[in-house]
Amino acid sequence: IDKLVSSVSNAGKEETLASVLDCEEFRKRVGGDTKLLYELIDVFLADLPQLWQNLRDALAHSDAQKLKRAAHTLKGAISVFGAQAAHQAAERVEQLADTGNLAQAAEAVIQLERELDRLQPTLHSLEASKPTDSKPWA
Repeated sequence: IDKLVSSVSNAGKEETLASVLDCEEFRKRVGGDTKLLYELIDVFLADLPQLWQNLRDALAHSDAQKLKRAAHTLKGAISVFGAQAAHQAAERVEQLADTGNLAQAAEAVIQLERELDRLQPTLHSLEASKPTDSKPWA
């Protein structure tokens, strides 16, 4: 994966792929299967708006249980990519919601949003670089 994209642009600054994704973890998850790689990216990017909306709605309604569930679901979706910072941010929201601390959970959601803002362009870049051969990082 690290050979597939050397860097991505994110809000005017350059970030390496490795600063957003754990390439080794992502590689293990897909087992070198590029079709699976692109399917996972497509599904995540398609589902993300609804996942995010579920999280925001739960927070807006001060529903700690729904917030915990939404954060847990998002955390699982993120984990596929080895995006450690985004995963940790989602986990923090989940933990705070579990304790009912919605004020701190709201702050943690801001950090999660920042991490998702880093992850999305990285995944879009990977998706846009979809090769015609079957082993782009071989």
